[in-house]
Amino acid sequence: MESRIHLRRARVEDAESLAVLQEAAVRELNQADYTPAQLEAFLGGLGTLDVRLLADGTYFVAEQDGELVGCGGWSDRAQGCGSSQGCSAVQLSGDPDVATMRGYFVRPDRARRGIARRLLNAAEADVRLRGFERAQLLATLTGEPLYRTLGYEPVERIQVPVPGAASLPAVFMTKELTR
Repeated sequence: MESRIHLRRARVEDAESLAVLQEAAVRELNQADYTPAQLEAFLGGLGTLDVRLLADGTYFVAEQDGELVGCGGWSDRAQGCGSSQGCSAVQLSGDPDVATMRGYFVRPDRARRGIARRLLNAAEADVRLRGFERAQLLATLTGEPLYRTLGYEPVERIQVPVPGAASLPAVFMTKELTR
């Protein structure tokens, strides 16, 4: 029997474990939708962990048996993806009433067990409390089906410029948040 998943706000000291989890998730869970070169370019050029989200207190982790098994959060910045140094070329809506959902990753051996859904629900509850009316995100092709089931609607398919690769296909999605 599996133990329960516990959600909490991420802390700065989680950064190293989060980076490891995120890299494994990118490499293993996105293989069907992206080439190895695209995944390497993404990891090397854009990165995954934006430590500003940890400092902001808007990033959540899922723990099971004392280990991090998932993460995700939100920001009031319009940056769509990547680390604090990466992905600045992808700016989403700058509307102050829109929260940007960011950095959803699940450890590959725990994928498809509802962890990302729980993390996204927690982040959406947090943004509602802070008065946001809509949410937006930049989905990977791998993540798009999950976000659709959670009420996000595709707005535009885009190509994210990536150093070392031509680009990464992604989907800009939005959701109206109900109170």
